[in-house]
This record gives sequence, structure tokens and C-alpha cells, in this order.
Amino acid sequence: IVWGFLCRMRGILLVSSFASMLKIYQVPLSFGAVKAWERGDSGQSDGHFMSLLVCQSLGFGLLSALVGLLDAVSRLLLCSSLARDIDEALVSLGMPFFWRGRSDAEPHIRKVLNLTLEEFVDIGRLPVQFLQTLIAVGVVSLQAPSLWLLLGLSYIGYRKVTMFSDWKGSQLAPASTDVHNRLYTRLVDQFDSLLAIRALGRQQHFERALHPAIMMRPYFNYMFFQMEVLIALLNHTIGAIFNVFAVAIVMRMKASGADSSDMLAFFSLAGMLGGMVKDLCGLTVPFQDLLNRYRDVEALLD
Repeated sequence: IVWGFLCRMRGILLVSSFASMLKIYQVPLSFGAVKAWERGDSGQSDGHFMSLLVCQSLGFGLLSALVGLLDAVSRLLLCSSLARDIDEALVSLGMPFFWRGRSDAEPHIRKVLNLTLEEFVDIGRLPVQFLQTLIAVGVVSLQAPSLWLLLGLSYIGYRKVTMFSDWKGSQLAPASTDVHNRLYTRLVDQFDSLLAIRALGRQQHFERALHPAIMMRPYFNYMFFQMEVLIALLNHTIGAIFNVFAVAIVMRMKASGADSSDMLAFFSLAGMLGGMVKDLCGLTVPFQDLLNRYRDVEALLD
């Protein structure tokens, strides 16, 4: 399935993903040019170094734009390919598809048509992200082999943090929706019976009965906000561990007399690892659910 998705995107996702890794060299290259300009031992004029810095800035800016364009093109290719296959399958089904005692035919078709095709891009993105992270960790671990252990611990930590996001989506959000629906029903019933309530003089009674349900909405909003704060705090804590570890390695490199550009390159790459591991975890958690949804599409296409 993953290989089929990469073929549907014609390898453009691979190109954009690995091209994005080149952006980590922007700071070290700019720093190296400034250091060479400051030393003045290359015999080049000030205009040469100024134009070099401007070209580096424009080049990396164009690289970022190219990465975004390639990513959008890969998404477009995948969505258009899947939509074309689904359309051809629906046209070729015909009425016999519904006549063969398949009572679940129509619900199955509705389920497939209600899918968001763009979310299937993550199926092809997962192995690419895994390979990216593996390469980055392999390069950084040349200076610190213990980074493999830190990577495993961070991945476990991010997996635990996603449990809070899953709980918010699977428990808190449905409960909030259920409370909102019941509150809306009670409000409509009370509005329809407003004349009778006023005739009986029972306005205060109904207001007291309805007030707790109305206040549940702000309480749920507060719980949502607190969950977001907790998740962000845990994610930033794991990222801070990466940064502390990277700073310690840079201090060791400086004590051993390493070049400044090498230290900046290492620190930039190590700083990206926390986000890369977080993105990788964010792709692996819903991966099985995405595969199950795509199998529904396959069942229709077959």
C-alpha cells in the first residue's frame, strides 16, 4: 500500500522531503561566509561576500518555496488519482451491485465518498519521515552515540503524550457534543412551551433547571484549554531535553577545538530532531486507522 501511494505521487514526496533537509545548512553556511569575510584572508572584496550572503538567502528562500510547491503537487497527484479510481469504480458498478443481496452496499459507498482523500498522504509520508529521522540521527550520533537511547525515550514520551490527545478526541469531544445536543433539545422544548410556562408562572423553576446544563459548555471549553496546555507543556519538555543534550555536546565540541560552522551545523540538526521525532510519532499513531479506511476504498475499487 505504501509503495503504491509513493508511485501515485510519482516520487515527488520523496524529493520534497529530502530537499527540506538541506535547509539546516543555511545557518552554518551563512556563518562560514561571515567568518571568512571577517578574516579577510581570501583576497575577495566586500561586494563578493555581500553578494554571496544575498544569494544564500535567496537560494534557501527559493528552496523553501520549492519544497512547499512539491508537497502540494504530491498531494494533488494522490487525491486526483484516488478520486479518478473511485469515480471509475462507481461508474462501472451498475445496479447489479445493489441487487445481489448486499444490504450494506449503499452505506459502504457513502462511507467511502465521505472520506477526506488528502489524509491518505500520511500513509506515504510515514516511511519517508522515518528515513529522514534515521538519517538525521545517524549523522548526529557520530558525535554522540548515546543519542539513539535519547531518541527511543523521546519517542516513547511522545507516544504517551498522544494518549492525552486521543482521550480528548475519543472521550472529551463526544461528551461535549452530547451535552450540547441535549442542551439544544431542552432549549427548543422550553421555547416551544414558553406560553404555557408563563401562564403557570414557572419561569424561575425552568431557569434554575436549565442553568447547570448551560454552564456545562464553559466548563468543557475550560477542560479543552487545559488539555491543550498540558499537551503543549509535555511536548515542550521533551523538546527541551533534546536542546539541553545538544548544548552539552556543542560545549564538548568547543572544548575539543571544533570549528564554529561544524558546531552550528550539529546544533541545527540536533535541534530539528525533536520536531522530527514528534512528527514521526504523530504519523505512526493514526497509521493503522488510515490503513483501515483505505482498505474500505480498496474493497470498493476491487
